[in-house]
Amino acid sequence: MDDQITNDQVRYFEWDEEKTAEAEAILEEEGQHVQSDMQYKRLDIDAKRNWDNYYKNNTTNGYKDRHYIHREFEELSHKLE
Repeated sequence: MDDQITNDQVRYFEWDEEKTAEAEAILEEEGQHVQSDMQYKRLDIDAKRNWDNYYKNNTTNGYKDRHYIHREFEELSHKLE
């Protein structure tokens, strides 16, 4: 590769117009897969239910119960309330 400059294990690339065009093409292609406003609203509405389903299905391998802080740090929980 001619546009690489190697300094030990770091590779530096020279940025030119061709790479700019490639990057713009990638960004344009990714922009075509944007979700609609309706899909965003639906995900926002279903967020709590989806999170609860995750906890139900991942009791041992997932995160701890959301309310564990109140049990683990009682002196802080009084200040939070």
